[in-house]
Amino acid sequence: MLPRLSEQLMQPEELMDNGSPHTEALWALVRPHTGERYEVQPTSRGNGSDVTAIVRCEHGPVFVKACRNQSRGRRASMVRERLVNPLVRAVSPKLWWYAEDEEWTALGFEVLEGRSSDFTPDSPDLPAVVDLLDRIGGLRLPAQAYDWSETRWNRFAGEGTPSCSKARRFSSPTSTRTTS
Repeated sequence: MLPRLSEQLMQPEELMDNGSPHTEALWALVRPHTGERYEVQPTSRGNGSDVTAIVRCEHGPVFVKACRNQSRGRRASMVRERLVNPLVRAVSPKLWWYAEDEEWTALGFEVLEGRSSDFTPDSPDLPAVVDLLDRIGGLRLPAQAYDWSETRWNRFAGEGTPSCSKARRFSSPTSTRTTS
């Protein structure tokens, strides 16, 4: 059973509280990269991580994404994201730093301004979305990802739907997508 989101995510007031038992170790871990923290603005999306926030800090704004290091946690996903970032820079924000200890894994990305796309018929956003999907589809699979299978989205698939990990696999940097 999945924990409820309210049990997983930091509350905004906890993120700013240096003395919070939940965040004290996190802020100590990222401080060498951020310097003094002035403001923490939790994001409205990114519910798969324990913390997603824009941090205004001594070294400039940074998007911080962090998860607790615990069994059945999201650490593996964060490690994959760190490893592939240099190879997907054409379609993603730059990873500036990462930090990890026994309690937390944290990634620090450049901050990009943006908004959600409008997917309604005849939206002026649709050509840009299609272009981005085409660009993503044209990226070579990083060697680090050959054997990864993703299952975290399976819970959203209907009964009887092939699992995400079995429906699509990538086999090599030069091959196209194959069904296994």
